[in-house]
Amino acid sequence: LQGEPYVYLAQLGFLAGDGRRAKWAYLEQARRVRPHHDDVLMATGSELALEGDLPQATACWRCVFHRNSIYQEQIIAMVALQVSADEFLKTFQPDAAGARSLFHHYRKIGFMPQAMVAGRYYVAQLNALGDRQPGGLDVDQCLEAHEVWDYLGDDVAALESLRHAAQQDSNRYDVRQKLARQLLRQNQYAEARQHLQWCLRRQPHDLTLQREFQTATRADLAPLLR
Repeated sequence: LQGEPYVYLAQLGFLAGDGRRAKWAYLEQARRVRPHHDDVLMATGSELALEGDLPQATACWRCVFHRNSIYQEQIIAMVALQVSADEFLKTFQPDAAGARSLFHHYRKIGFMPQAMVAGRYYVAQLNALGDRQPGGLDVDQCLEAHEVWDYLGDDVAALESLRHAAQQDSNRYDVRQKLARQLLRQNQYAEARQHLQWCLRRQPHDLTLQREFQTATRADLAPLLR
């Protein structure tokens, strides 16, 4: 009554000269005794995909996607190249963790239009998660949101994500540094100087921080010197 041994038989049957018919007999037996087991569903979906039946393969994988993070990564790698991001999201309806994996996968393989679709979905899932959590998003989630908004080119939302991260933990060096640099990029020099000063008190010999502080100071004081 165990499903996994039938999966192994299906995968290794070629060593005994078993053909397609035997392989599918083993897989059918695996599904008969363990119809909801992740390994069984994943193996069946993979065989269906190899035979070109992506809709039926997706039906198997959809059951696994939300339960197993390792298989989730594999499913994204196999399916994301075959369908659009919109279709993938409609089919699998990932949560924030799944959307994060999909977004980063598209970025990694250089599919920018699809990454932007996945990114917008991801930040929507993060916002929904923040609404359910006391105090909103935590620091690391805010940093994730900032990364996505920065990729999408939304400077306002990217800055707000970092400001919220700093509110959640004002003693995180990486947060204050990112916030200072985001403020510099958006020409908000006075606020940038505050965070750069805070960083310099902790890293006084950092030459990059010193140059950034000088830039912010000159730009902030320039109107007064005219």
